[in-house]
Amino acid sequence: MLERQEAIDQHGDNDAEEPDPVQLEKDAAAASAVAAIAAGAFCRNQELQKELRQRLLKWSQATRASAEQQEALQTTFEAGKRTRRVTSVSFFSDPKGRKSVPPKNLDGLRRHLFAERYKVGVTTKSWQAHEEEALKQVFRAQVLEEAFRHHYPERVSSAPVAQRARN
Repeated sequence: MLERQEAIDQHGDNDAEEPDPVQLEKDAAAASAVAAIAAGAFCRNQELQKELRQRLLKWSQATRASAEQQEALQTTFEAGKRTRRVTSVSFFSDPKGRKSVPPKNLDGLRRHLFAERYKVGVTTKSWQAHEEEALKQVFRAQVLEEAFRHHYPERVSSAPVAQRARN
């Protein structure tokens, strides 16, 4: 740039070239296209940041709710452990007495109460058509085998001796 300025100063202003208006328009169009692309990228970046903030908020809420639920379950089980009282039964006590029965299975009771409260494991499975058909076939095969084992000796013993010799 300094060299060009020195050349203009030495030779005068006559050698300086005038800027080409067509080239100036192309440069301006290219600059506006780059600015439009940059503006679009900036808008997309803001949208992505907003979406990321929303998802992080949902995730933190879900994590908080999960922690609260786990804490509630933990306190429920811990409360049950504190109140547990094991009573032993004497062999010499009266069997008709109310306190002479062995203690109930507390773990089983708690599991049952938990299943009732939270509806865990309430799935009921029914027989499917191909399972019913397979069961019928197995049952029929067993009945035929039993009938054969029961009636075959009777038939063989009641057959004439000559016919037994041939078989």
